[in-house]
Amino acid sequence: MQWSHFQSKPNAPESSEANESAIAVSWTKEGAEFRAVPAREGWLGDSGRFRADAELAMLLGQLEEESYAEARGEAVCLAWQDFYRVAASNEHRASVAALKLPPVEQWRPALSSKETLIDQDFAVSIAGWLDPQGQRPQGNVAIEGAVIKAGNRVSILPESAWRVVESVAQFWVRPSSERAADSNRRAWSAIRSHAASAGADMTDFLRKTVVLTPEKLRMGMRKGDVGGASMVELQPSFDGAPDRWLEIFDRIGDVPERYDIPDGNGIVHVMLAPEVRSVLREQNLLPETVSAQDMQRLLSGPLLSRLSAVMPAARARQELRSLSGQMAERYPKAPTLFVETGPQATWDEPQDTDHWNDLGLGADDFEFDDPEYATGPSGRSYDLNSTMDQDTLIQTLGRLSGVQGVMVCRASGEVLRVRAVRDANGLAGVVAASAMLFQKRALRLLSADLGGQTVCVCPLGEYCVAVIANSQANVGRLLVELQQIKVAA
Repeated sequence: MQWSHFQSKPNAPESSEANESAIAVSWTKEGAEFRAVPAREGWLGDSGRFRADAELAMLLGQLEEESYAEARGEAVCLAWQDFYRVAASNEHRASVAALKLPPVEQWRPALSSKETLIDQDFAVSIAGWLDPQGQRPQGNVAIEGAVIKAGNRVSILPESAWRVVESVAQFWVRPSSERAADSNRRAWSAIRSHAASAGADMTDFLRKTVVLTPEKLRMGMRKGDVGGASMVELQPSFDGAPDRWLEIFDRIGDVPERYDIPDGNGIVHVMLAPEVRSVLREQNLLPETVSAQDMQRLLSGPLLSRLSAVMPAARARQELRSLSGQMAERYPKAPTLFVETGPQATWDEPQDTDHWNDLGLGADDFEFDDPEYATGPSGRSYDLNSTMDQDTLIQTLGRLSGVQGVMVCRASGEVLRVRAVRDANGLAGVVAASAMLFQKRALRLLSADLGGQTVCVCPLGEYCVAVIANSQANVGRLLVELQQIKVAA
């Protein structure tokens, strides 16, 4: 049996009336494509002309607006990775069938290899496929992007199987300089993680050749005593760690590039991220004898900087803050060096509004505070001239579901503190202008719907607090929270 790539032809309708349009669906290696028939540009705004395909036209318009799909000339393109995002989202999962694409079926790849990890000619290939019933299909199997065709059966691969296809393809285009033993190990680790999720069939060699490259470590701690000094024993672990991981980790004093751990069936190779290894080496700290003070210094300094370079800074800080808090709680003599002690905000989505000055907000764009909120419970007072209280307020508001950014500024428009807001100065200008516009009305809350985002403003004397929230936010709850903000005397 052989499997190869194929490209679909647009699934054009058999006939259409002069004033009625339809949507043809096709796919490529990159993703699915949707075109109007007759062909034309800008057809997403004409959903009324698509009778049988009206639901599809409206769905594509919504996906394009939410940045899942992209309009390119006459076509609307939905990349495969975005297709899987749509299929996984609570909002759009039930609408996937309306895309007129083949159904997702549980096909599984079968992997084979040649040579070993230390050989420059080491190679991994997809030798075949198993259908949803676990059988190898008769005849040729063709792959185009995420679509698999076996005989007359056309399906979309599960996301994990598609990622196996993509990672194997990336494996084959590596330059010769990336075919050394450790490069082979890392490449196989990437393939293997997707293959395991996909339930792939593997040869005995591949099944026993386990390479783990954990992206996230869990640091456990145990109090110990070395030479009469109270110390902290670090016990790092990670998802899928082999049984003898801690034993081997404790046995090796240095931090090598790779740990080779026997597991009874073969050797498990564990390759730690260079950032973590470099930090431990630079600090001259032995993993099993790090004092609580040393660990706090490590967490809040170089480790934070290095992790922020390979993941979103907010996520890096949140992960390290959690561990730092555990340290401070269990070892009071080594209090946390993270000065922001408020709750950590989690920003749901990136901002879409970059140029606030172009919005032209006026009085008619705002909804005013509801009298029902005017007698809300008294809230906490904040000294908004203090950076600590500014940060605490930002973190508290950031905990609310759907909040994308928070800014504290003066009524004059001077930005004092901001988190996750693009073009903060532009937004501050809008906030200041709005505060002046409504000054004579003695309003305490303002909100403006920007279509998919809401700007809520709370004038507080010489200060203003602005919150950007997405369409999923409970604006009523947000206004109540803003209503309770008091400025400390």
